[in-house]
Amino acid sequence: MQFSLIVVFFAGAHGLRRGFQAPLESAETSEGPFSRFLAKHGGNATVLMVGDSTMSGLHIALEKIAPAGLKFTLVENKGCLNQKTYPMTPQPDVVIYNNGLHVLHLYPALSCTDNAHVAAGHGFEKDLEWESTDEDSTDPLYLEKTLIPHLKGNRNCGHYSDIVRDAMEYFKAQAPKAQIMWKTTNSICSDVFVGDFRQAVDAWHNETTRLEREKACRLQCPARYSGVNADRNCGDEIYDEHSTQLQHDTSMEVLKSYSDVMVVDAFAITKDHCEATGQQDGRHYHPLDSKIALDMARQLDSL
Repeated sequence: MQFSLIVVFFAGAHGLRRGFQAPLESAETSEGPFSRFLAKHGGNATVLMVGDSTMSGLHIALEKIAPAGLKFTLVENKGCLNQKTYPMTPQPDVVIYNNGLHVLHLYPALSCTDNAHVAAGHGFEKDLEWESTDEDSTDPLYLEKTLIPHLKGNRNCGHYSDIVRDAMEYFKAQAPKAQIMWKTTNSICSDVFVGDFRQAVDAWHNETTRLEREKACRLQCPARYSGVNADRNCGDEIYDEHSTQLQHDTSMEVLKSYSDVMVVDAFAITKDHCEATGQQDGRHYHPLDSKIALDMARQLDSL
């Protein structure tokens, strides 16, 4: 019997850092569960992964530990659910999905204006990298002072509860026989931010400047924080651990209505592990990708 698996996640930040490979200390452990999973479903399964670069790391980890017969396809979506189509032929048997990083901002360093980075003529991958304003300079001190962020903005996909709920309804309708899995958003470690990102997050975390930032942010992005969205707070949707914790908690609350949905809790695995993410990154935890893969494998083994 042919068994299909869909892993769905939203592109939320730039890809794997060049030359950095995730260690696979859990590979041998997780191969057993995946083998049992395949045996239960005829020896073949296909995995469609849709989402951001944090899932790209998971994809790489899965490719390295998966036994023969388990196949993966990666589909990136750097926006909202309805901005892409998803292959449903043959109909998948499992769907794992996440959207989180790309709906956060860090006003004013990362604009709260919807999709401003695309309007500026470059994509999110380029935006999240830091570059010197002078390519000819090799002075480390000069480079440190002139590093500038190219990040301009992110996506407004609505209330986070609706993002989660709409995705569950969509994939249940499109793949009614599928086992749905939700991958929580990686925790963000803002301690490793530098430059404008460092200044912005410090201002948001400062009680004396947070209220001023909240007012300015709401004025800058009324479509996101007024009218039907007036109950949303700018400071709850920024690039920090607090916002990813809220995403985690909100998704868990929504999923109470979907008791058959399995959770791969990447947030819990990455929280408080700043040592596992790179300087200026704070979003990717490549050394932990194999642990997330193992969590996924164990759950699939229980089907």
